[in-house]
Amino acid sequence: MSGCGSPSSAHPAVHQSAAKEIEREVAKSMSTWETTSAKVIDVVHLKRHATRTLDLALDTASSPMRYAVTINQRGQKTVTIVDDGRNTTSYTQGSRHYQVLSSLPFSPDGVRLMGVTLPSLVSSSTLVGASTLNRNEVELKMMTPLPSGITARTELWYNLNLGVPIRMSAHWQGGEFSQTATNFQVNPNLSASTFTFHPENGITPEVVLSQTLTDLQLAKAAVKFPIVLPPSLADVTLSNVSVGSANGQTVVILTYIAPNGSYLLVTERSAAAKQKVPSGVSVTTEPFGNLSTQEGALPLSGEFAAFSVQSTEIWLEGLASSVDNLLTVWGNNVSAGGPGT
Repeated sequence: MSGCGSPSSAHPAVHQSAAKEIEREVAKSMSTWETTSAKVIDVVHLKRHATRTLDLALDTASSPMRYAVTINQRGQKTVTIVDDGRNTTSYTQGSRHYQVLSSLPFSPDGVRLMGVTLPSLVSSSTLVGASTLNRNEVELKMMTPLPSGITARTELWYNLNLGVPIRMSAHWQGGEFSQTATNFQVNPNLSASTFTFHPENGITPEVVLSQTLTDLQLAKAAVKFPIVLPPSLADVTLSNVSVGSANGQTVVILTYIAPNGSYLLVTERSAAAKQKVPSGVSVTTEPFGNLSTQEGALPLSGEFAAFSVQSTEIWLEGLASSVDNLLTVWGNNVSAGGPGT
């Protein structure tokens, strides 16, 4: 595929200890990234599909993770995607509406590899080898778990002198891609407005439910008790919703991601069910603001807490710190109702 070759036709490979040293130098160089801005040429070829070339303008930032990308493809309308760390806005040129989503129906991760997520992608890879291109440029060869879920053979060309990536390519059984960065800037001063979508006059929003929120609506229709959501101040992200049965009672199971990246499992049922705590868990009564909770350590790891909000009984499981943080916010902000209840 055009664009997936090496920037240099001949360069010496190094032995494994030197390869590890090159990897450490690249990681050290990337460790300072807080914001990035770049133009990127993205060439993708999947089996039985025509080669696709995208011209990307990509700005990214961490803490919180944000990005803004404009995608141009010959013969296609320009697409702009802006994520402010909480909501994602997608707009296709010429449309009368832009979409505001809690999560995109397709993953934009593949088009923002050349940003602040690149260091974590490299750190999650397995080093296969390394080469020196010239005095300032090196190549890492890796096995990399891509955001799409595919593990691919990857090559990253990097300029250690400037502290910027040159190109990344990936090859797997079903296809290959390359991303070539131009005008790559490390830690440019990006204002908050960079990650705010600014519609033209007459362009109005079209709010779209993610699959998770659609599942939540279906779950609410399937049970006879109110489904209670944590306060928005808890800053937890709902990642999965399911309805099931436990001890003959209908339950709703909500999976959240805490701000530290750990998972929180919330099981809700009618408070009239009077369920017993899980076997092997010894609980004590602990106050958290306006909540009175039954709290205890789980047999293997983590923490369990049980409490009621009006007619709904809530069981919470997860890392002790994540559970306590959520209970503190929940207890200080518990109310009789509100969005999602």
